[in-house]
Amino acid sequence: MKNKFVTALLSLAIAFGIWMYVVSVVAPESERTYMDVPVRVQGSNILESRGLMLLSEKDLTVDLELSGTRTDLNKLSSSNITVIADLSGITSAGEHQVSYSVSYPGSISSSITILSPAAQTVTVHVVEWAQKDVPIEVEYVGKLDESFIEDNANVALSQDKVTISGKKDVVDQIKKAVVTVDLTGHTTNIDQVYALSYRDENGNEVKLDHVTADTENVTVVLKINMIKTLPIELVINPGDLLEGEYECISNIKNVTVSGPAELVQAMNVFPVDVNLTGLLMTDQIRVPLIPPAGLTIMDGISEIVVDATVPKMDTIIMNLSTEQCMPINVPEGMEVVSMSSAELIVMLYGRHNRLASLGVENIQMTVDLTDAQPGTAFYLVEIVVVGVDGIQVRSSHTIEVELGQVDVTPEA
Repeated sequence: MKNKFVTALLSLAIAFGIWMYVVSVVAPESERTYMDVPVRVQGSNILESRGLMLLSEKDLTVDLELSGTRTDLNKLSSSNITVIADLSGITSAGEHQVSYSVSYPGSISSSITILSPAAQTVTVHVVEWAQKDVPIEVEYVGKLDESFIEDNANVALSQDKVTISGKKDVVDQIKKAVVTVDLTGHTTNIDQVYALSYRDENGNEVKLDHVTADTENVTVVLKINMIKTLPIELVINPGDLLEGEYECISNIKNVTVSGPAELVQAMNVFPVDVNLTGLLMTDQIRVPLIPPAGLTIMDGISEIVVDATVPKMDTIIMNLSTEQCMPINVPEGMEVVSMSSAELIVMLYGRHNRLASLGVENIQMTVDLTDAQPGTAFYLVEIVVVGVDGIQVRSSHTIEVELGQVDVTPEA
């Protein structure tokens, strides 16, 4: 009795297995619907060559009702069914019905029949396509602290234009790309990546609706300079002038400079070199303003005018007696017997104030008798000014001198 029960259970199990095999494998036909199967397109590059584009490939899907063996249908899903629509036959903008082909994974062994839709077509929306380059401009918002300024004349971008392509009516609206830089709080140079936005001819923002750009961001390098107003300090090279003999006054007292904060902060005055060498009278001197390396002058000033007050150069005549002449370097064994007496007219050139202070005591006259021979001859008088600097002697004179042997006769 027990054996009969076991045999009955085994028979039932075998029968169920056979039924499952028939239902799931052997059964020749079954039906199933696959929703939202994505449609892939080909021929987009051909559309672009015709100035056209598919409006949206992402939205293309189809619902497929398929017939086949249950085993094959179980292997399929919306993600592994391949649906391809060929756009190469489209030559104009608008809505078009495009045929598509359906293929299945290689593991599907038997044929699959499409029950619906009856016609394998998909509706596509094609619009005009365009491409162009637009310039990139920098737009500043916010303000720097009053001691700083941006050097936007020398702003550097990683690229100065962007290529956009896509729906023609949107592309046509875009006139420029804009990168917006917020200056608030910056005290050092900016070197950052910024996102691009797009504007029409009136400055209104344009969204990239079915339009793509070859870049989304650009790098902006912008110098942030400190500004400071400095007093001008005249650094005088007096030349032959003495302290107190000159006065220099600049027509500009201050100058504003800009540059890196560490350089500007180190400056308390703006030095300007003024060279008075060779200045013969009171005059105006134009002096270039040369900022230290790394700094620029904000005022647009390239030079200053310095009023230089100096004593004028003058010439005077002094009448001097040869009695002031002193013989020097008299040869050994010789002596001056006599020197002619005469009045010398001496021309002196120098600063007027110094000439006015000259007296006879400031004139030294000598006669150099080196290598002189006994007898009477004319010798050059050397005239120098002592006690007063910067005076030139502009005349030449000679004096007659008689030389004789020194009497060495022994006394009786």
